[in-house]
Formats: sequence, structure tokens, C-alpha cells
Amino acid sequence: MSKKVGRKTRKKANRTSRKKLLKSGQNSENELIVDETNLTKVKSRRIQRLLRFLRQSRKSPMSNVEGEGVDTLLSNIRVYVQEKGMVFYGLWDYLIIILSLVSVGMITIQLNDQTDPELHKLLQLFDLIICVFFFVDFLIRLLTAPIKKQYLKWGWIDLISSLPMVDQLRWGRLWRLLRIVRAIKGTVRGQRKLKVQDPFISVIIITFLCIFMGTLSILYLESGVEGANIRTARDALWWVFTTVTTVGYGDFTPVTNEGRLLAVFLMSAGIGIFGIFSVQCTQLILNKQKDEDEEELNKLRQELSEVKSELVEIKGLLTQLTDHYSESKNNKANEH
Repeated sequence: MSKKVGRKTRKKANRTSRKKLLKSGQNSENELIVDETNLTKVKSRRIQRLLRFLRQSRKSPMSNVEGEGVDTLLSNIRVYVQEKGMVFYGLWDYLIIILSLVSVGMITIQLNDQTDPELHKLLQLFDLIICVFFFVDFLIRLLTAPIKKQYLKWGWIDLISSLPMVDQLRWGRLWRLLRIVRAIKGTVRGQRKLKVQDPFISVIIITFLCIFMGTLSILYLESGVEGANIRTARDALWWVFTTVTTVGYGDFTPVTNEGRLLAVFLMSAGIGIFGIFSVQCTQLILNKQKDEDEEELNKLRQELSEVKSELVEIKGLLTQLTDHYSESKNNKANEH
């Protein structure tokens, strides 16, 4: 009988314990549900506040967060380019200034009826390359313009000036000079953020101008002269490349005094250009190495700080062990 009573009491105890566990589990689940709902409410409130702040912010690319479609995308691109791409804008405006001046000079040369056919072909080739840059500039400014209609009031001149091989519309390129004043402002803003890269970009632009102006000048000075061997645009371009790079194969040489003076100028410019170019490349490599060294040094500092924290923890554990050992030793001594 005693065994049966013991079994019954055990069964009752197990049932009561199971009921308690189920109740506690239900209570914990309810608490979790309440906590999750409260958490979602808090998150939704924070998200609503964040969206409200972004809508009210004028400088944020998410100011048009309620908008949809192409207008929102273009406005986001415009804000990103204006706020983050000031350096690009400065360099691009600087390039457009140079190309605008070169384009006007080419137009004045082509107005001469006695222009050499080879020189005319070379000018057409350069004109096609410049027109590609002008058309890209037109697209960039159209896409990033806050109001498209307002830009097109004077931007149509940019579109006309980007059309090559049309003599009636090529005069529109002269109007690009009106944009130089506005482009200089963007160039100045971009140059404030340029540090090491500014001389590098300047060297590239100066090299392009030397090659372009040198080719036109030597072809103008040497073509039609008796005994001259630089007569075509290809010969002139090849001679300028070899002269600026100070290689000088000697297959083409100027025969006029003006052409020889031009050769001296191009050789001097080439020495200076490649000297600055090599210095800038070396500086870029050294800066990269310096950044890598600083990154490695920061990693070492972080590892040292972690080691110090671990040592502090070990020291704390050792003090706890010594205290525990001394306490146990004292207890044993008191017992004895």
C-alpha cells in the first residue's frame, strides 16, 4: 500500500509541475508578444520621424522620397553630383574651357581659304573629338539641371555647338565663351579640394595642348616649303610626339628657322612635363605606401589595446584567485 501511495503522490507532483511550467511558458510567451509589439511600435515611430526629417530636409537626396519615377531619380543624381562631385565639376569645367578656346581657334584657321588640305583633315578630326566632349557636357548639364526648361532656354546653343561637320551651325560654338565665367567658378571650387591630383591633371592638359598646338604650328610652318619632309598631318603628329617625349628618331626634321624654334620649345616643354609627371607619380606611390603604413600602425595599436585589456582581465582574475586562496587559507587556520 505504501508503494501505491508513493506512486500516486509522485504522479500528482509531476502533474502540478507540468501545469506550472505550461503557465509560466504561456506567461513568458505573452510577455514576449507584448515586448515585440512595443518594439515594433517604437521602430515604426522612429522610422516615421526619420522619414519626416528627410522630407523636410532640403539638402538630402531623399527630400523627394514620396515622389516616383524618373524625376526622383534625376533629382537624386543632381543632388549627389552637386554635393559629392564638386571636384569632378571643377575638372570638367576646366576641360570645357580649354576645348572651347581650342575650338574657336580652329574655326578661325578653317575660315582661311588657303588652308592646307592635310591641315583641314586634321582640324576635322580634332573637331570631331571636341564635339563628343561638348555633347557629353550638354547631356550632363541637362540631366543635372534643376529645371530642364530653364536650362534649354540657353542650353540649345550647347547642343548646336556639339554638332560637327555643319558649317552653318559651327558659329554657335563661339557662344560657349559666355560660359567661361560660370565655368571658372566651378573650377575654383574643384581646385580647393584638389591637393596632389591638381598638378597631375594640369600636366595632362598642358601635354594635350602642346601636342595639339605643336601639330598645327609645324604643319603650318613646314607645309609648302621647298625641301621640307613634314608635309602631312600624320607626319606632323608623329614629329610632335617624338619631340615632346624627347626621343627624336630623326626621320622628320624641320627645315625652317621657325620650325626649329618650335622644336626647341617643344623639347623644353617635354622635359618639364615628364619631370613633373614622374614627381607626381612618385608622390602618389609614396602617399599610397604612407596610407598602408598608417593602416598597419592602426591595426597594431588596436591589437595592443586588446592585449592591454586582456592583461587587465587576467590581472583581475589573479587578484580574485589570490583573495580566494588567502580567504580559504584563513578559514582553514581558523578551523584548526
